[in-house]
Amino acid sequence: MPQINAAKLRGLASSGLERLATAPDLPTMDEAGVKGFDVTYWTGIYLPPATSAAIVTRVNQLIEKAAAAPEVKALQASTGNRIFTSGPQELARFQAAESQKWGRVIRAAGIVPE
Repeated sequence: MPQINAAKLRGLASSGLERLATAPDLPTMDEAGVKGFDVTYWTGIYLPPATSAAIVTRVNQLIEKAAAAPEVKALQASTGNRIFTSGPQELARFQAAESQKWGRVIRAAGIVPE
């Protein structure tokens, strides 16, 4: 994003379904004509299965606090990234949906493990 904002590169489109706050004039791929295109990356934080609920809750609180820190918000704004946090159940649902989505793409493309 810094190169695009400095006019050193010309952005063609963003890969998510929503326009970027850092480049509001940059269309999404969907708006540019590639309907339904939604390719974003995400990161999850996982703990061992036997972790107590209290520790899971505390780790989640710390992650939410870190994500709300001014330094993190500034980094988010400068790079065009969107940070969102959720609890373990929401992450599990999101991950399951991503697995289904990319599973369909893999099958449609005929990709097989080697």
